[in-house]
Amino acid sequence: MGTPQSMNMRLILPDPRWPWFPLLMGAALRLVNINAPIIGVHSWRQADTAALARNFQLNQLPIWLPQVDWGGVSSGYAETDFPLYSYGVGLLYQFFGLHEWLARGLSLLCSIGAIYLVQRLGSNLFGQAAGWWGGLFFAVLPLSVFYGRSVQPEALLMLSSALALERGLS
Repeated sequence: MGTPQSMNMRLILPDPRWPWFPLLMGAALRLVNINAPIIGVHSWRQADTAALARNFQLNQLPIWLPQVDWGGVSSGYAETDFPLYSYGVGLLYQFFGLHEWLARGLSLLCSIGAIYLVQRLGSNLFGQAAGWWGGLFFAVLPLSVFYGRSVQPEALLMLSSALALERGLS
């Protein structure tokens, strides 16, 4: 019996020439409990975002007039970040009904887009293999997975940031 060096052992890894693996891995991790209710860490922020989306849909509000549920006796109009994500979720609610999985699905799509752009950015700057590994690491990072499936605008922020870097550096 020989030593590991003499046995020519090597680690079997996915082929970096197959670009879809990081995207599929990212999607699989983010699809876990996609239909879960809004509970857990940051549930208050997710509930606020979902409430903004619901109010956009129910009250037919314009994008520049976000309305929260905790406004008390006031109208509930709030100064928030630009509510592009909430408005998009409100549009999905309008067409398909009030379902949390729609909001999580929009986050998932934005997150998958960010993974693709990170992979592409890495490929353009450091070569195909480095881009593939960068996309895979971004796909499995716990914070990336968490924010890539939560009812919060962070997935849209990640997509926008990756798009700005990828376009700006290409």
